[in-house]
Amino acid sequence: MNLTDGMWQEHKCGRPLGMKFDKKGNLYVIDAYYGIFKVNVATGEYKNIVNVSKPIDEKIPLLPNSIDVAENGDLYWTTSSSDFALYDLVFAFLGNPSGR
Repeated sequence: MNLTDGMWQEHKCGRPLGMKFDKKGNLYVIDAYYGIFKVNVATGEYKNIVNVSKPIDEKIPLLPNSIDVAENGDLYWTTSSSDFALYDLVFAFLGNPSGR
């Protein structure tokens, strides 16, 4: 099976929606299905630092989409919905706003 054969396979291989470097050269990637990863671009090593299957303030961040790194290294990120994942994007747009 080809995991990248069409949009319906995104939940298996991921969908990066934002990337940002910090001052040390680490790359932060925010993925709509898997959360936030910290990537060492020199070695290729990566670590999932925010797992979207775990609730934050009792809500699952189902559609994380943007990330920024502050001068002091703090991460700021947004999620469009706590009710719908990317494959239900139309419902996220038409439903009650639950993003943060």
